[in-house]
Amino acid sequence: MYKYLRPLAIFSVIIIFLLALLAAFTYRERMLLLDPAWIGFNIINNGTFSFAEFRYGAFISQMFPLIANSLGLSLKTVLISYSLSFYLFYLATALILTFRFRQYWLTILLGLYLTVFASDVFYWPNNELHQGIAWMLLFIGLFRSAGTLKAGTHILLVLWLALAVCSHLIVAIPLVFLWVYTRSAPDFPPEKRRSFIIYSVLIAVMIFIRYQLSSGPSYDGMKLHGVQKASLLRAIESFSSGQSRTFLELLRTIHWVAIPLAIASLALLVVKRKYFHMVITLGAVLGYYALVCLVYPDAYDRNLRFYMESEWQALVLIIATPLCCIPLATPLSRRVLTYGIASVMLIKGAYILRSYSFFHERYERLAHICEQLRNAHIYKAIIVAPPAEADNHFIMSWGLPVESILYSVLAGYDTAVTFKVADESAGLEQPPAGKFHSCFGVLSPYRDLNARYFNLDTAGQYHIIYGLDSLLRREDGKSMAD
Repeated sequence: MYKYLRPLAIFSVIIIFLLALLAAFTYRERMLLLDPAWIGFNIINNGTFSFAEFRYGAFISQMFPLIANSLGLSLKTVLISYSLSFYLFYLATALILTFRFRQYWLTILLGLYLTVFASDVFYWPNNELHQGIAWMLLFIGLFRSAGTLKAGTHILLVLWLALAVCSHLIVAIPLVFLWVYTRSAPDFPPEKRRSFIIYSVLIAVMIFIRYQLSSGPSYDGMKLHGVQKASLLRAIESFSSGQSRTFLELLRTIHWVAIPLAIASLALLVVKRKYFHMVITLGAVLGYYALVCLVYPDAYDRNLRFYMESEWQALVLIIATPLCCIPLATPLSRRVLTYGIASVMLIKGAYILRSYSFFHERYERLAHICEQLRNAHIYKAIIVAPPAEADNHFIMSWGLPVESILYSVLAGYDTAVTFKVADESAGLEQPPAGKFHSCFGVLSPYRDLNARYFNLDTAGQYHIIYGLDSLLRREDGKSMAD
């Protein structure tokens, strides 16, 4: 679509490539953090995929550490491959969209998706929504670019659509929006009208199935509780919720580049008199905004920013679509669009770099405690501390049992260190001999662990240590929390 978008699409490919390099460089901060550590640990230990909530689209990133593990490569190589895998998939998607499908607008949208609402979220790659968005863009790109839809094309279309929808339910909103926009584009071929209707029905069916799968007593089910009780009044009230106030503050401070994008899109729709597109764009923006605020009504601080950014990222796909889908007639307007969107990606890349110190400090705290315990010949510890204190030091602390093991292997310890932070009010349990405190309870006999990587102390009991402050004290007497 529109050859003048090609340079900007190539620039988007370069941005994604640079993000891939950054992902490799920061693999410790990314992979020793909560979900990546937990999933990576399970892939290494069990030698198989580790899916949750039917999110099978994540296989594309998980297969990298799985293959590296099966080849017996070092843990460092396994974790680097896992950290890289996400952006290698996005890069491959961008290359296919640009040079095979020539759907330059979709490549640009992918570049904007990975940057506009991103800062902390770069260091937490495991929201399967991201893979779902990439599968979705491949689906739309193939449908638009293919001439006659043959059997092989239909197989790919159905597969990519299924992977997109099953990866995350929130994919449904940008999917439906972009699908409608595709149909209303001036270059939509008349011979695809029948196929469009058939795939529209298929999209509706798959979204319905995904919703039903997500509605049970599960993690997704809990998130959908607010949506299932939605009403027009609650939707309106959600715009003044704590979530809304926090997001608007971040929109003013670190995600401000989304504002000129939205203004430019709205202005272009008005100038071109695209009133139908204006209605569906505004409707999709308001619907997406209300949905996120209904699912996550509470305000949040820096510790949860990484998570909430991942939920807001897809909003830019709606905001920026008019800029990429409405033809610009003059060379000046095309240059303004190219330089403007390129500047947006570069600016947000700087914000991603700025967030590095926040996650590197967390990694250093993890490393420091492991060193302190090892120097004291303590290889298994339960650290008693209030949850608020633990979260203040580690953003979230539930992943520390496996994060500490992974760090021990990377650091070359002969015997791995593992520690867990527990609240005294929850009661302290001394694990039976031969087991350890994992992230979600007392699990895994030592003999079931992958001995190639994880050499744990099988004889000693857990040490109970009260307080984090003493372990975070440096040699100069200052706390790492200062």
